[in-house]
Amino acid sequence: MKKGRAARVLYLDIENSRMIISKFPTYVLWNIDRIDHKYIEHDWYITCASWAWLDLEKQKIGKIESVSTADFTTYKKDFRNDKGIVKALLKVISEADLVIGHNSDSFDLKKINDRATVYGLESIDIPPTVDTLKANKKYRKSSSNSLAYLARQLGVPTKIDLPKGVMHDADEGCEKSLKKLVAYNKGDIISGASVYFKLMPYIKNHPDIRRIMGLIDTPREGQRTMQCGTCNSNNVKKDGIYKSKTGVFTRVRCKDCGSVTKGPKV
Repeated sequence: MKKGRAARVLYLDIENSRMIISKFPTYVLWNIDRIDHKYIEHDWYITCASWAWLDLEKQKIGKIESVSTADFTTYKKDFRNDKGIVKALLKVISEADLVIGHNSDSFDLKKINDRATVYGLESIDIPPTVDTLKANKKYRKSSSNSLAYLARQLGVPTKIDLPKGVMHDADEGCEKSLKKLVAYNKGDIISGASVYFKLMPYIKNHPDIRRIMGLIDTPREGQRTMQCGTCNSNNVKKDGIYKSKTGVFTRVRCKDCGSVTKGPKV
């Protein structure tokens, strides 16, 4: 990675269809091991996906991009063909230094890998990730870990309400409903990224952006700089010391994102 450029931090979210089990639609995705595969008439597919590049220092969300099955010429012949979506997602993920999402480690990224494997697409290295669902479970004791609840609790834009039946109709090839689902999906980017910004200072295992960008060399701790390890901002202040097995370091508090990270050796 080149030094001196801003980190490319990607927030993404996908929407996927139901499976059709013995002519009955179902959302039983978590207990798929209990369903005999021979009863799966149509497997799930990715209906649409959205993403945006984040500015961690300014805590701003860039332009939201989206893609759906209707964006490709294959839609009229086979509305379940999500190959174009998967290729687009693999491209943006490969350009990222850090990938953020809500339940993205267990859901979105694995779903993308699953479909990439089906199509025999070239595999990519997944960059470091932050899953806000996992982070919230690890560092907070919220009444709910859902994105809708966290957005409301933390006072940030909430998820868009999706009219009843829209998701089902989009699953079945209704282009009008799919457009509504895309708008809903884009709303999740705004809500999810805003929740991430609120949680940033509390995610103690957040990947060190300085290390990702090649600004510090892990074996040589003395090379650490007075920058925020979470957002890479220079707008920081000393906040005591941090002791570890490798030595004593300056504790750095970021005035932009609020994170406390390890600075240079004392």
